[in-house]
Amino acid sequence: MFESYLNSQTLNISLVFDEKLNDVNQEIEILLFRIIQGQLNNVLKHANAKNIQISLSITDQIHLSVIDDGNARGLEYHRPRK
Repeated sequence: MFESYLNSQTLNISLVFDEKLNDVNQEIEILLFRIIQGQLNNVLKHANAKNIQISLSITDQIHLSVIDDGNARGLEYHRPRK
């Protein structure tokens, strides 16, 4: 599912997936797909990135990391008022 979606995008995408993902039930797999899809859409719309790395591993928790080389334009940072 991930691969067919990623092949339709214009980014250089590196995937690092844990083999334990093969044991995840379909409901969790769909949720992870939607989360990653949303992150990729945000990168495409806001970050002007060329490269993205997606890492997904499972221990007693699910760990997802999405890193891009974009301009972080989509992030809002507010300094505390003095």
